[in-house]
Amino acid sequence: DNDDLGGFHLDDSHLESLSGNNEDTLSEIRCPRPVAIPTGEMGEVMGDVISQQKDQPWLISSEARAPTVSLERKTISEEDYKRQSSISKRLLDDLQRKRKLASEWAKKNPDKKIQRSTKPGFSAEKFHSMMYVRQRLPAFQMEEVIVNTIESNQITVIAGDTGCGKTTQVPQLILDDLILKGRGAETNIIVTQPRRISAIGVSGRIADERCEKIGETCGYSIKLEKRMSSRTRLLLCTTGILLRRLQCDPDLATVSHIFVDEVHERDLNTDF
Repeated sequence: DNDDLGGFHLDDSHLESLSGNNEDTLSEIRCPRPVAIPTGEMGEVMGDVISQQKDQPWLISSEARAPTVSLERKTISEEDYKRQSSISKRLLDDLQRKRKLASEWAKKNPDKKIQRSTKPGFSAEKFHSMMYVRQRLPAFQMEEVIVNTIESNQITVIAGDTGCGKTTQVPQLILDDLILKGRGAETNIIVTQPRRISAIGVSGRIADERCEKIGETCGYSIKLEKRMSSRTRLLLCTTGILLRRLQCDPDLATVSHIFVDEVHERDLNTDF
């Protein structure tokens, strides 16, 4: 039944038929009616979770205890398997194409000074300059150690100086590694930021480094605003958004990796 707040509650009119007219029995079994009102921020987060689980069922972990939607998690349909393979292949082809074109450009222009391009979209020169900058960061130079450590452990703590590339490079290293292994469609990374402006800024930087628009491979989700799509594999969000997601998806059934950035700040949401 609908209530005045737009939520739903369980109808307890059947209790009398179950217990007869015994008022003592009724008082024992009657309890407050649960009310669920998935509106506002919570409603948006729940909608995103349900949509993702329905559109990409292969993301749902077989170890998840409480999936938001009722799906058979042991197998997926042949059609969904083909879509999964197609997405992984598209991500792999796109990454390899960008790297190949950037490498060819560098060979043709060996003496040209590296300059950051401000033009939107992809160009071989821009991708080459971005890769040149990324490869000089300490985090990128430890790619093999970071990827192997995260793959071999359930929890990894990474500490480094400001500007070493922890925030922008580590999630990309994991994403690119899985894409090159043909597992791009299985990847769904969440990176939390303590502030909304940080989530927007970091997502913009990562998208720029990948020569893409925000909302393609990399997107963000903050209170009352989001830029993401079914193609998004790396999502920047505030810690509060992740906590909302935990309320409706306690096992984070469709998430492959979680990066909690700036954890040393020790605020209430991060500690929780």
